[in-house]
Amino acid sequence: MAILCLLLPLASPALQIYLSSLRIRNRINISIGIIALLATVLGFVSTAFGTAMIMQMLSNKGIHCGVPAGGFFVLGITLTVAATPVIALIGLHNYRKTRIS
Repeated sequence: MAILCLLLPLASPALQIYLSSLRIRNRINISIGIIALLATVLGFVSTAFGTAMIMQMLSNKGIHCGVPAGGFFVLGITLTVAATPVIALIGLHNYRKTRIS
């Protein structure tokens, strides 16, 4: 269960990379901007679910300190905010490069 919590914030960038690569190859018709928006929303939601899961695990063990859950939340949001625009810009650059060639 703890590993699942740690992997949840990584689902958003992985999905964004996968969908962007499909867009670059013209296998889907979703724009890069919509993919980035979906990844941002998924990043926030998955971070919130992971934080709730960590809080539940801590309370089951009798630990009533929210610092680990707060740290997980901050790191998850930071990962989402930092990775989503970078992946979107790289995907857009590659899409335009394949359109020109």
